[in-house]
Amino acid sequence: MPRLQTKTQILKDMSAKAENSEDIWNIHEFLSKQRKTMDEKYDYSTSVLMLVLARLIRENWITENELEGLDQEKINVILSVASM
Repeated sequence: MPRLQTKTQILKDMSAKAENSEDIWNIHEFLSKQRKTMDEKYDYSTSVLMLVLARLIRENWITENELEGLDQEKINVILSVASM
């Protein structure tokens, strides 16, 4: 199951089981964490781009081949960070 569908299913399950305000706050916390993760993952600011690319490689969202066209020194840094 693709990751987005998994997250959607988790949210549906949480919503279906919600019985009180604590459950609603747990849903809020889940969504807030997911938003933070997505915001960090897809931050394309120049200052953090190599870190974002390293994370995407580490999480298997992109491959090393997709870095083609970047300066080799930058690719080396990205791969080094990805391996940490």
